[in-house]
Amino acid sequence: PHLYKNLGFNALQDFAPIGQIANTSNVFVVGPNSGIKSLKDLVERARANPQAVSYGSSGSGSIQHISGESLKRAAGINMLHVPYKGIGPAVLDVMGDRLTVVYSDASALPNIKAGKLVALASFPKRLEELPGVPSVAEAAAEAGIRNWSPPAIWYGLVAPRGTPPDVVARLNDALVKALQTATVRQRLAAAGAAPADDPSAAAFARVLAADFARYGETLKTLDIKVE
Repeated sequence: PHLYKNLGFNALQDFAPIGQIANTSNVFVVGPNSGIKSLKDLVERARANPQAVSYGSSGSGSIQHISGESLKRAAGINMLHVPYKGIGPAVLDVMGDRLTVVYSDASALPNIKAGKLVALASFPKRLEELPGVPSVAEAAAEAGIRNWSPPAIWYGLVAPRGTPPDVVARLNDALVKALQTATVRQRLAAAGAAPADDPSAAAFARVLAADFARYGETLKTLDIKVE
């Protein structure tokens, strides 16, 4: 809602939160030939030679775009933004040494394990699949960047505004039960996602409100808009 004009709905008022499903993981990756081994290395490279560091995104306003611009501001560096039509082509260009870094989703994990990509940091926390790779909070601290974190993607369920509370409660109960099943949890893990710590409707309402405020401030500060 902070990116687009005339959406036709109010993001906070027109929905009844049912519950959060899961949080996804993202990883900053570079090519194995880049010589960059950490977020600190990336920041130092950008400071030394701003024209030589580029980051990819799946387009203006995407989480990769927001993460890149917010990193530039927090670290006091410059990087060239290269928008793509999807994150896949950006990852391929990192592997081919045509792009420096991308904030990729979990689809990059197989290439990281195969040595075709180097993971610098994962968000929102360390991943069991990538032992030794620090979280963004750890990597940012090492790089001397304070109070910075990239955007996060979560999935949740909402119903139309005015949905009876008993219906919302029944739907939430079904969601909670689904998230407790081994099959669902295994499939989420395979997709690089973790079940929500608190899938209650009340907790999801707080997430919606907090993220609405957070991204409103972030996008205004970074002056990111989508026409």
